[in-house]
Amino acid sequence: MFKTVFLDPGYFFSQLIREDNLIFILTVLVPLGMMPFFTKKFSRLFLFVPFLIMNMSMTYGYSHDIGYQYVFGTATCLIYATIINTADLRPKKRQYVAAYTAVASLYMSVAFESGKIDMKDNYKNSKDFFTKQDELLETIPDDASVICDTFYLPHLANRKEVYLLDNNDVGIPCKADFAVVAVNSEYAQPYIAQIIGEGYSLYDSNNSSMEIYVSADYQAKLPVNVN
Repeated sequence: MFKTVFLDPGYFFSQLIREDNLIFILTVLVPLGMMPFFTKKFSRLFLFVPFLIMNMSMTYGYSHDIGYQYVFGTATCLIYATIINTADLRPKKRQYVAAYTAVASLYMSVAFESGKIDMKDNYKNSKDFFTKQDELLETIPDDASVICDTFYLPHLANRKEVYLLDNNDVGIPCKADFAVVAVNSEYAQPYIAQIIGEGYSLYDSNNSSMEIYVSADYQAKLPVNVN
């Protein structure tokens, strides 16, 4: 990422100028009253750099979505910049900024997160489904390398090699022993076609949301009674 910034700055800046980035930066900075930029001290603008690189320049969709954890650390830098820049204002203006950021942050939190309150109930109602899914993932040998959808990555992270399967990296399965595909994904069929074309065969599935494929080389190491 940092290498790209210096060696290919044109590509870096082209990634910043996107419609979804504009919406994202407004979502983050409007509740802060744009205060990270209101300073005469140039050094403080460096607090914006982690946000610029980690969230706005990456093609990974969730990195510029305030609903995910990728903004937690970088937003802390922006909140700190807001605090120290506000401290430089006159007392009356500080009160206005504090009141605005409190009200705006509360409003944005309710607007963006209120629809997710029922997610805990969704998990409870589908607990058996997720349990079976976890059990299926546990059948993959610990020493095997895996490529998988981003939502399965935490369940398979405790191994030496794990790759991300997304629409930018369909060609990667040739590097992994196993490939896990979310069959209800819009990219499922291109993934499966690519995987099968590279010699993978079906290892197991839950017939509703997940299919696991194994490479021909690794399958030869498995016991004969394994699919």
